[in-house]
Amino acid sequence: MRANLTYFIKSGGNRYESMSLGERTQVLMIDDEPDMLEVTKAFLEGGGLFEVDTSISAVDALRIKDLERFDAIVCDYQMPEMDGIEFLKELRAQDIRVPFILFTGKSREDVAIKALNAGADFYLKKGSDVKAMYAELSNFIDYAVARFAATTAIEHNLNRFQKLLESTPELVEVVDSNHIIRYVNSAVMRFFGRKPEEVVGTKIQTSLSEPENLDGILNSLLEGKLEEAKVLVKARHIDGSIRLLDATITRFLNGRFGAELMVKAREATTEQLVGSQNLFGTSPTTPS
Repeated sequence: MRANLTYFIKSGGNRYESMSLGERTQVLMIDDEPDMLEVTKAFLEGGGLFEVDTSISAVDALRIKDLERFDAIVCDYQMPEMDGIEFLKELRAQDIRVPFILFTGKSREDVAIKALNAGADFYLKKGSDVKAMYAELSNFIDYAVARFAATTAIEHNLNRFQKLLESTPELVEVVDSNHIIRYVNSAVMRFFGRKPEEVVGTKIQTSLSEPENLDGILNSLLEGKLEEAKVLVKARHIDGSIRLLDATITRFLNGRFGAELMVKAREATTEQLVGSQNLFGTSPTTPS
């Protein structure tokens, strides 16, 4: 599997690179016992899947330039000057998100809980069965690196998707299963003349009105009875006029924040404005 998969890693700030799983995983091992460092390095590198750098203390490790070049960090808990959990907290405070495994001789439950709460991916106790212990450590590293890579790729794609939404002239809103607005693009802000925090978190019906069955349309989409709906809706423009919008609402499964619907709208055409006199009884303002 390692030779056939490709995943994304984050390096150098916001730069993303594609990394083949056929390459060796870069691991930083930190322990105040030189013998432990030597043995761990030998076991991990023995299979040809890992390349291990070592550090004798957490304080020394913090002096290493570009810690984000490592795919994973394996760290002892009890060390002089700074313990493993303090080191982890410092990494996260610096927004260094490299997968972290606390590898310690301590089997206390409170240490494991503290490590996981601080952002550790795994907690592994050193044991007497060396072969089984290093096999488990190898699996933990592989899993943590793959999970981080998948998460990073998703975030990267979400950022690209959001940039696309920001560049479109259409009004775009993402709505959750309770009809609550979870995202709006800059076009929405320009149209309503409101700040994002004034819109996000409110019901979509507070910004869009008509048709009267809008709730039913949204629910039918959420329940999977409809895949897409095209509707004419009214909205109050920043200039105070009521504008008619041509809106397309689609199911947006697995959306960010659990959102499930995307509303994309634009100013209605002249023909739609004329037709709206019969639909709504009054004619919305024609944009100047």
